[in-house]
Amino acid sequence: MPRLISKPAPQPAGHSHDDKNTPPHPQWRYNIQVVTPMFGGGVEARVLDPSQLIRGTSIRGHLRFWWRATRGAKFDNLASLREREAAIWGDTDTPSRVQLQVRLLNSDEPKPVLEYIEELKNQNRKQKRDRTEPFSTNTDALLYIAFPFTDKQGKADSRRAELLPFAEFQLALSFSPQVQPGSEENSLRKEVEAALWAWVNFGGLGARTRRGCGSLSCAVFSPQSPEIPQWLEEKLNSYGILLGQERPWPTLKDFFYSARGADNCTAWLNAVHPLKLFRQGEFVKSGKGNRHRSKSSAGMVGRDASNHSLWPEANAIRTIFEKARYYRKSSPNNAFPRAAFGLPIITQFKQNKVKIPETELYPIVNNEPRGRMASPLITKSLNMRPSSGGRSAQGYPFIVRLSTALPSGLGLRKTEKKKQKPEVIHAPLDKRAIVNPDFTQYPDSPMDTASGGSAIEAFLSFITGKKNFKKITK
Repeated sequence: MPRLISKPAPQPAGHSHDDKNTPPHPQWRYNIQVVTPMFGGGVEARVLDPSQLIRGTSIRGHLRFWWRATRGAKFDNLASLREREAAIWGDTDTPSRVQLQVRLLNSDEPKPVLEYIEELKNQNRKQKRDRTEPFSTNTDALLYIAFPFTDKQGKADSRRAELLPFAEFQLALSFSPQVQPGSEENSLRKEVEAALWAWVNFGGLGARTRRGCGSLSCAVFSPQSPEIPQWLEEKLNSYGILLGQERPWPTLKDFFYSARGADNCTAWLNAVHPLKLFRQGEFVKSGKGNRHRSKSSAGMVGRDASNHSLWPEANAIRTIFEKARYYRKSSPNNAFPRAAFGLPIITQFKQNKVKIPETELYPIVNNEPRGRMASPLITKSLNMRPSSGGRSAQGYPFIVRLSTALPSGLGLRKTEKKKQKPEVIHAPLDKRAIVNPDFTQYPDSPMDTASGGSAIEAFLSFITGKKNFKKITK
């Protein structure tokens, strides 16, 4: 049950924000902490707003999403969902029943993601890169998580490359018109708290929340012990949340966790790192030519002994341009399985003697090109509830799989900056370019553990088989 606070908590001057429906008499207050670095969250995408670090309008959007993913899973069609959603959260014709107010209680100073310091060595000026914690302890996670916040040369973009290490804010909620204690209040409260619970534990604030940035902790909603499976089952039952429902909107499907607890940032990086390894292929599979490799790299997916990618996308693009490599002619054509991890995908060829242009793989839905498709995987730290008066200090690597529909097709286009409209070179590719049993058959396929040829299923097999993650079954 939420804590009732009789008096509003103090707030620093100039650090409060209400959405359009400010509650005149808040009924519930929640103290929430941002415990992994937060990127962006302001009016401008990926940019921190120092005058308004935590925005009520942003929180409202997150709560609507997580309400659909939790309580919305019981509706079997979009019309029924929208009717109930409008009754609670409002639409263009109906005002929201939920009013909220945000007060920033405490925060660290924003820091640059990367700092470059000029050094003079032997009369030559060089730039020394200094990484901000926690990225300085895990280079792979830094490159994978923070790449949108650095330019192509790896230098920090001063306009957008800041992170917020920690913040604490108070979220006050009420209903309008006010409801009296009883069945209506209990019903509405259950709907809203289901969204709050999911947002706090599986979502976050700012950019790249599906990669664990801006993760949250709250004494009311976060787990208090490492008995994660029992805690999860209890909450799913108490909030009436159905799992694995295939709907036109994202819903909760599967949960995976590692019992190796650590501080929040370490747990977060330990959840992200396996996806980076699997998706980008840092290690090699055991086989011919690996005798010179370290033993620790044997048996991993990703690249062969010659450091060539085992994934088929690059050679599929080469084949489209009629420049396929002889050593990958066995890989399937028109194969883009990593599209299942999210779109768009930009492909550049580093060793590009044949001058293959930069391309963008994008989703097509109902014959219409779309800008992006969010990843169905959330990799983060499941943070323990903070101690009284302190910060949340411990978490567990946690991966959430959402039930989402694949796009109906894919398109591939050149992304030369000089062209106003990128040239489409291959479209449409149908779903078989994303998931296909044939993807498991070519030599050294990273998907050979997934009989259906799904990169998502192969990844989940990878983490449960080699990365000490356990699937939580209800």
